[in-house]
Amino acid sequence: MSMVTSTRLPSRVRPCAGVVPCVAVVAVVGCYVPLLGVPLTGFLAVDVVLSWVARRRTGHAHA
Repeated sequence: MSMVTSTRLPSRVRPCAGVVPCVAVVAVVGCYVPLLGVPLTGFLAVDVVLSWVARRRTGHAHA
């Protein structure tokens, strides 16, 4: 007869073992993601102004 070894995880896993790292990652990402929007907003503002200036110079109503 062959012996079958069980590879099951323990039935009781501490919920903090997975929750704490996930909360930490979410907190760090949540802190830094808004900072990514600042350069994007600045780029879009400069792009809109340059587009407006170029249109005024050439006299074209639509690009």
